[in-house]
Amino acid sequence: MYGLIVSFGILSSLLVGEKIIKEKNLEANIYWRASLWAILGGVAGARIYHVIDHWEVYSINPITVLFIQSGGLAIYGALIGSTISLVTYLYMTKSDVLVYLDVAAIVVPLGQSVGRWGNFANMEIIGSPTRLPWGMYVPPAYRPLDLIYNDFFHPAFLYESLLDILLFSVLWLLYRRKIVLRKKGRARTELNSLKGFFTLVYMVGYGLIRFSLEFVRLDPWQINGVNIAQLISLIFAFSGILGLILLYRRAKA
Repeated sequence: MYGLIVSFGILSSLLVGEKIIKEKNLEANIYWRASLWAILGGVAGARIYHVIDHWEVYSINPITVLFIQSGGLAIYGALIGSTISLVTYLYMTKSDVLVYLDVAAIVVPLGQSVGRWGNFANMEIIGSPTRLPWGMYVPPAYRPLDLIYNDFFHPAFLYESLLDILLFSVLWLLYRRKIVLRKKGRARTELNSLKGFFTLVYMVGYGLIRFSLEFVRLDPWQINGVNIAQLISLIFAFSGILGLILLYRRAKA
């Protein structure tokens, strides 16, 4: 079920991306081939990130590293791996990297939102214990040993799913609306025509989402007391904000 849900999330985002590709008159063949590269790189990156995070478990029986059908795909690993693969392919085909990255940035949150329900199917990504009305009941077999007597937990996967669909909605509205920036004099430019704009908005949006959710997630990956996912989130968000500032200034110049 996990793999089926994740696959449906990927397919959903790809189909919406195809619609954007057609509207922008971009090469469909390049889009689908680049998508394949991105998927392969994303799966590899997601698994590598997860295995490194939980190496104390996988080191006992290394063959289980290959059992991805049981879950264990980290989103930041997926983003890093897919971006490297995508940029590599686009560079090899001499395609406009930023244009295709922007298309990916718009639709990726949709795939993430759907894919998070795969975590529900595997009873993964539960948060800390809670008494809030929307707390999720977790069967004892899926509870951490130190929290075995707690029945209800924050549905962290659901929080992210809802926030991801919100981020997708924002990106989609920005893509659809023709927001115009007035340059000095009479020249004007559409905000959604700026290369890299959607990629930067995604970085800010998802960086803030993941940074916030780490406060309720159980057993975050830490090195010397530093939450790795939060560190990456901050880098994502601040890089995106800086990029948007520079993009805006260049567009207004």
